[in-house]
Amino acid sequence: IAQISSTGLFTWSGGTLSGSGVTNANGGILFDGLYTYLDQRTLNNAASQTATFATPYGLYFSNGGIFNNNGTFLAQGDSAAFYAYDGIGGTFNNTGTFTRNTGTGDFYVAPNVAFQNSGTVQVQTGTVSFDGGYTQTAGTLNLAGGDVTSSSGLQIQGGQLIGVGTITSTITNAGLLGPSLGAGGLAVNGNVTLLAASRLTFQLGGLTQGTQYSSLNVNGTVTLGGQLVLTFVNGFQNTITGSNSFTVLSSTTTVGGVFVNVVPGGRLTTSDGFGSFQVTYGDGNTIVLSNFEPGGPLPLVSTNSASGVGEANEQKRSLHLPSAKGSGRTAYLPSGDADTSSEPADAPANARTGGLGQGPSAAGRSTLAGRNTGRLGVGSRSVIQVGNSSDLLSMLDDAAPGAAGRIIVAAPTIASAPAAKGAIGRGKIPVERPRAGILRAGQVQSATAHTAQPR
Repeated sequence: IAQISSTGLFTWSGGTLSGSGVTNANGGILFDGLYTYLDQRTLNNAASQTATFATPYGLYFSNGGIFNNNGTFLAQGDSAAFYAYDGIGGTFNNTGTFTRNTGTGDFYVAPNVAFQNSGTVQVQTGTVSFDGGYTQTAGTLNLAGGDVTSSSGLQIQGGQLIGVGTITSTITNAGLLGPSLGAGGLAVNGNVTLLAASRLTFQLGGLTQGTQYSSLNVNGTVTLGGQLVLTFVNGFQNTITGSNSFTVLSSTTTVGGVFVNVVPGGRLTTSDGFGSFQVTYGDGNTIVLSNFEPGGPLPLVSTNSASGVGEANEQKRSLHLPSAKGSGRTAYLPSGDADTSSEPADAPANARTGGLGQGPSAAGRSTLAGRNTGRLGVGSRSVIQVGNSSDLLSMLDDAAPGAAGRIIVAAPTIASAPAAKGAIGRGKIPVERPRAGILRAGQVQSATAHTAQPR
């Protein structure tokens, strides 16, 4: 029969589906027998339907039989397997979700049964062995509590390979390879090759390898290629220091190859723009990130005051700046009141409306909600508090004129400038917007100069 369709649950207790036609399981599948055979025929598990494989035995592929999972496939049985009944075997195509979520044993995909994925493969428990080969053109392979093995190798042509656990296989990656946060990181027993389209990604959320920053540990060779991508998580960009270092990759042999976006010993900016690291690799068996320097526009926080006297509510941001000259940083000064008419058109949206200037993208950056509505004068104030004020002064004083003019720094010489918060020599510079551009001593004029572009 060329085509058979079932609308209810298809319970397969045994026997053979054979012939050159198609069987559509539109109500899901329950494998409920010891031995089932898919001989030449194509079996489709419909989208939004579930196929449950709880038997401890196997589904046998022969004469090129094909199983297309367009819905959810639950690989639950211990000692369960996809076998090749003859030398031809068959193919399991996953465009939906394949999940190993029960059992501590091995779910075995035998040689001559090819596993092709463009959906999601979740390995939550036990082990899944792809000995017939694993090819991914899109989608995700996620180690979320379980392990993966393959004697034929993992071919990641697209999509992503992520997670924490152990992979015993070679990996050839042209997609995203991203260890997740978790104890032990992602371990690979086998050689790892990163092709030109590859992206190797690491998350940085603290100082502890595995649980706070992700890591890749390879028992084999590593050949680098493609891009290295670094991303901060859990707000770690706010507490990291330049003395912190991170071993994100280690190998039992010398790491070969080179990334296209950072040379050995070069600096790489994080994908979120919070700063850059020196990346050391190429002459040993590790990749180490060190010498972090903050990046992006300076975060200048402004306060609100209904009375115009805001000393008690004044907010400060503590910073330690990298060397200012050549850093390419931009300081966007908050306006200090609700009037944004004189702000430059190229100032970030969050600098205009939230009182923060932390970069061209406002997403996840602003910590001061709403527009600053404080009155003009002493009460509407922003303070930059830095540990190395000379670098900040160098940046401001060396600034090239922006669209609205040049930032000016003056020494505190009059009593109206608060000594405790206005003394440049003490590493604190109040930033306020005076009326009509009048500059108070010891302050940065923001009424006529909104950006500072270091040369």
